[in-house]
Amino acid sequence: MIPVREAKMFTGVFLFVWVIPYGIAMLALAALYARFLWRLPSTTRSMFFLAAATFLAGAVGLEMVGGVVYERGNYERAIPIDVCNGLEESLEMLGVVIFLFALTGYLADQFGNLHVSFAREVNAEESAQD
Repeated sequence: MIPVREAKMFTGVFLFVWVIPYGIAMLALAALYARFLWRLPSTTRSMFFLAAATFLAGAVGLEMVGGVVYERGNYERAIPIDVCNGLEESLEMLGVVIFLFALTGYLADQFGNLHVSFAREVNAEESAQD
């Protein structure tokens, strides 16, 4: 990104140029999974869309806003860019939480009671010590 930035090829919202190829890749993935998504129950589909919108608002949307803020701040790290970064990461995490909530709800609807347990595997040396 630095050589592209120094060449002044992209500025403003496209200062962080990675948003262009990743935005295209996101649209391609959305097209690839469209049939799958439309076959999901409406509640699950809506929650998946909400999760994706929340995640992408942070990952791409606030990254683009951050480009403008970073550029206006003369490429210096300051409080406004840190606030943008904090909001960006928070939206990404919130999007993941919404997705996990929707996914576990879907699994519960499809399979009823689903029990997951975690156990540490004990090897022979550890069991001899206990």
